[in-house]
Amino acid sequence: MRGGVKLPAGAAPIDAEIIPLSEGQTDWEIMAELGHSFWPRTVYVNGWVGYRYRLAHKDTRRNPGNEAFFLAQVGGGLGSVQYKLVVEGWDGGIPILEGIRVTTDQRSYLQVTPSLWYVTRFGGFELGWSVPIEGRNLPDGGALVIGYFTKFGF
Repeated sequence: MRGGVKLPAGAAPIDAEIIPLSEGQTDWEIMAELGHSFWPRTVYVNGWVGYRYRLAHKDTRRNPGNEAFFLAQVGGGLGSVQYKLVVEGWDGGIPILEGIRVTTDQRSYLQVTPSLWYVTRFGGFELGWSVPIEGRNLPDGGALVIGYFTKFGF
């Protein structure tokens, strides 16, 4: 189990031509995470499910609606090459603007991200592609995933 809070720390512009990283309000969330390794086989599964309680923005009097979210992942390896498949999404509640429920502004999404890793002595390179399957009231399109991750530990 884990919980968290997101507190606004800067401006959240309200502009039709800007996609902000935040909507400027406080969010609380709780989630349960579970995983399993099928050792000695190099296969694992993990996932989480949670709920995000979103407060109203003080200046705009907009409440974006609470959200239920999830992530499911399966992965494994074949020597230096590893793979994973991630399915994730969320379903947003009905936003409230100036006290009015705006059902046409409700947001949701579902996406799949397959990726391959090449493992090195100190970490690994990842290459993948996020593919939106379905969504509502969000920017659309796939995303290239490129990363390098290092190992920390003793």
